[in-house]
Amino acid sequence: MTLCIIDQLSRHSITGGAKIAATGTIDQLGNVGDVGGVAEKTVAVQRAGAKYFIVPEVEVATAKANAAPGLTVIGVNTLSQALRALRSIGGAKPVPLSAAKPFLKDRSRSL
Repeated sequence: MTLCIIDQLSRHSITGGAKIAATGTIDQLGNVGDVGGVAEKTVAVQRAGAKYFIVPEVEVATAKANAAPGLTVIGVNTLSQALRALRSIGGAKPVPLSAAKPFLKDRSRSL
């Protein structure tokens, strides 16, 4: 959801038009954590046509073990790493994180 919000706030697509899937938790500091179910999620994102799957670094082995050819698994520990990965596959530079921080800090804010 965080990547979707940043994408919506950005002038151009941070995915570069590629089909991206992502999973994991995120804290106020931008640290990415695991949520489980990655084996099943890997199969689901492939069936949905995703070409890239961003997962918490601790779940990369599980995702890769369940990935078919054509799905690139990208492990990250932070939101910044996820955004850099998206840039490396052709995504646009995102809105500065400082613009998104009010949404991350005030979880009660209605979007």
